[in-house]
Amino acid sequence: MLAPLRPPAMQPILHENETFDLLWGDRVGLVQARKGYRTSVDSLALAWFGVRIARQLGLTVEHLADLGAGTGLVAITAGLALPLAHLHLYELQPQLADRARRNLDYNGLVARSTVQNLDLAVDLPLVADLVLCNPPFRLYPDQPPPDPERRLAHFDAGLALPTFMNALQHAIGAEGVGCLVYPWKQRQRLADAMQQSNITMQFWPLRHRPADAEPVRVLAVLRRGPQPPPTPLSLHCDGQLDSQFAPELAEFIESLHRTA
Repeated sequence: MLAPLRPPAMQPILHENETFDLLWGDRVGLVQARKGYRTSVDSLALAWFGVRIARQLGLTVEHLADLGAGTGLVAITAGLALPLAHLHLYELQPQLADRARRNLDYNGLVARSTVQNLDLAVDLPLVADLVLCNPPFRLYPDQPPPDPERRLAHFDAGLALPTFMNALQHAIGAEGVGCLVYPWKQRQRLADAMQQSNITMQFWPLRHRPADAEPVRVLAVLRRGPQPPPTPLSLHCDGQLDSQFAPELAEFIESLHRTA
């Protein structure tokens, strides 16, 4: 069980249709929509995995880029584990970019972060040591959800994935690494989007529990240089509640502390 650690900061001002939630044993505070785009455990898994890979490769992460940052949870979680990194967040939806700025402020990261409200199909991000991305992955239905925030954040209309993959490849520095999270059953779509690339991509399976028959997510690593061999990962131990995490992930969460 994670020991709670409530950051010593005042709760951000909330606008209509917003909630403020404390996550990961109260280590991260998050403003998010009451109805609309809300976070999931994918954000925690991606931040943990990106930091894990960077450390495994011995990278000094001075610049971290989060593509499609949403409310900023991926960058915030990784940023708390990487106290020397400057965080660069890129988000298309202005209201999400605004929430990301407030969340960075609450979590003590605003002094070493920037948030840009831009379209990755038009403007490419800067080159970074560690690039994280949780691209839209739900295939666009005949009747998309009425909420426009969820529609843009979650649904791939066909061009979205190649757009994200192009931006991701551009942003990875010569010695850097990119990491993303995607549904396991759709991993071939990632491979197809990388056919013309000179960057190597490896797939790491992520299960809820080790005994599960099939992974639920793929964690992909993109790099021009050598990569560590893929290893199966799990969010929880067998027989463990969803509110508890496997030892390596729990240790990562315990290490998260505000730096300001």
